[in-house]
Amino acid sequence: IYKHQMDAVLTLSRTFLKEDAHPSSVAWDGKNLWSISGWEHKLIRHKNDDTLAVETEIYSPFNEPAGMIHDSGYFWVCDTRDQKILKFTVRGSHLEIVEKFNSPGQKPIGLSRDGDFIWSLDSKSGLMYKHLAAQNFKVMEVYALPEEIQRENIVCMARDGSLFWLGAESSQKVYQIDFKNLKLVSKAEQP
Repeated sequence: IYKHQMDAVLTLSRTFLKEDAHPSSVAWDGKNLWSISGWEHKLIRHKNDDTLAVETEIYSPFNEPAGMIHDSGYFWVCDTRDQKILKFTVRGSHLEIVEKFNSPGQKPIGLSRDGDFIWSLDSKSGLMYKHLAAQNFKVMEVYALPEEIQRENIVCMARDGSLFWLGAESSQKVYQIDFKNLKLVSKAEQP
């Protein structure tokens, strides 16, 4: 797990090495860092200190988790193998799935929250979907990534205001994209 400074070049400020751990995604709940692994089928809460030591391990049923986020007491995660987007909570020592949605894409790898909406990213098509979270995850808008990024193998996404951050495995780059640089592909009728 790598911690970066939010400067112009994302300077690496700390590396946390976890022996025998294969994190697929991480999420911050406002108090603790959580990681999830498809390899070990574990959801891990880490200590909120300089070690990020394992505090709690919980069995995770997801095959290929990606793009985990936390929002208002719930976690959201993509399962790329099953092409699902799932909402879950942690109750004591177990994970409880609250809702399960089919992904509109073939390989969902990233999620972010934006008020009443959740964004999902499909790495196979390079499309970003804006879902209405409260109404059965309905797709409201579909956007294409900038052309120069569409050839990349995007493996993760984060959001900071109007900026999206995308991690590319093939080029080992992190791209910063402003919302205004996304191309609207389609729009649903308002609910």
